[in-house]
Amino acid sequence: MPSISSQRPVSLRYHLWASVLAIVLVIIVPTRADPDLWGHIRFGLDWLRSHHIPSVDIYSFTHDQPYVDHEWLGEVVVAAAYSKAGALGLVALKSAIVLAALAIVAWRLRGTSAFVAAGVVLLAAASALPIVATARPQVTSILGLTLVLTLADSAIPCARRVASLAIVFAIWANLHGGWITGFGALGVYTGVQWLRSRTTMSRAIGILAIPFAATLANAYGVGLWRFMALTVRTARPDITEWQPIGLHEPWIMWLAVFFPIALLLMVSVRRESRPSPEIAASIVLLIVAGLRVSRVAPLIGPATAAALGPSFGALKPRTAQTSSRAGAVVLALPVIVLWVASVPWIARAVRCIPIRDTWAPDLQAARYLAGATGKLWIAFDWGEYAFWHFGPALRVSIDGRREAVYSDRVIQMHRQFDVGAPEARAEFLELSPDYVWLRRNSATEAWLSTHGYRMLATTDASFVASRLDVNPPTAEPVAQPPAPACFP
Repeated sequence: MPSISSQRPVSLRYHLWASVLAIVLVIIVPTRADPDLWGHIRFGLDWLRSHHIPSVDIYSFTHDQPYVDHEWLGEVVVAAAYSKAGALGLVALKSAIVLAALAIVAWRLRGTSAFVAAGVVLLAAASALPIVATARPQVTSILGLTLVLTLADSAIPCARRVASLAIVFAIWANLHGGWITGFGALGVYTGVQWLRSRTTMSRAIGILAIPFAATLANAYGVGLWRFMALTVRTARPDITEWQPIGLHEPWIMWLAVFFPIALLLMVSVRRESRPSPEIAASIVLLIVAGLRVSRVAPLIGPATAAALGPSFGALKPRTAQTSSRAGAVVLALPVIVLWVASVPWIARAVRCIPIRDTWAPDLQAARYLAGATGKLWIAFDWGEYAFWHFGPALRVSIDGRREAVYSDRVIQMHRQFDVGAPEARAEFLELSPDYVWLRRNSATEAWLSTHGYRMLATTDASFVASRLDVNPPTAEPVAQPPAPACFP
């Protein structure tokens, strides 16, 4: 006859969360390069070498703005990870940041059913995928926003809560400009709370002023505020991420918006699970911001899930998920199978950060610039790839830093050159770049050929030209990398 101890029910929470972890890793570990990855790591490596943030850019020949590297600490962190472990280090760092945010979500959902919590965590991970699929400093804003909404709605004493928020904003302000979104959400939360509770105006102002003042703990002081005030805007027609979400977006972008909307509606239908007005207002603000600027949308899923976690506990209270000991052993088998299937996928993903997408540089043409020096007129998306491989000996005309280095006049000049505007082409001739690397454009190629340039290489995607009086690079073209090409 079985002993009483062998009949005692066994918790299945470890089975469930082990499965969730495997699936989450499959979602967040695969990483692709984005146009800014080369620059972020290059600037971070420069700081690690000199421990100095430059005020003058050395990678561009058209820069006309004081250099404000508002993500310098985020770049140092990713550069340190890359210098220690290459692609594996970048992927591990990104994954650790995302897992920290998801751990907060799981902790906030501790009062609800384990299956509900697991489903919300998985969807939160998937909703952040447009950002999580890259390894840029923007990933830190997922964790920052999740921390801000969690701390704002926590039960800890006000003084400790404000101090914690101040620490978060002081660090976040050096990691990524997404702290502006976090402060907006905190402002709405505090304003609605003040209207509801009728607390003193001075206390409400203090709750906002102290975290905001903490953002002054950055390399530029008030200069960071000035920079953000001048550059944070939605009028960036040539950058997809700064456009409103439209019907052309892939389904994953719509998930980033519909997921928080669905969570808010689910907990709002019943009085006992309805979130506080301040939490609801903060989430609505984030949803509107995500619809207005698509790059914000992937930030809000984990933060919304964390903010609404206690409401799910009221909607569907926690119940024990148990089984007999024999049943637990049987149920462990699919978990083991899941991990066995996941590990090879994860192992392959950490070995290569592929360079592929519609923006990706034409690597076949790029090899003809090996050994070149001077000035390179280049497509916007390829600037940081070029100065990683060829700079600072070969300086670029434009790159993804935009307002951090270039005025609107310079940005518009490049845009107008691409469409053949006479004024932009006249300025191009005055600047007299030594090399040109652009996407195929028969009109531009013909114009260059009649204005002192010769073609060095022409592919289906792009061309490389040089001035007639410039000796071509003496270095042999580097071998074309195998497909898929991996960062760097």
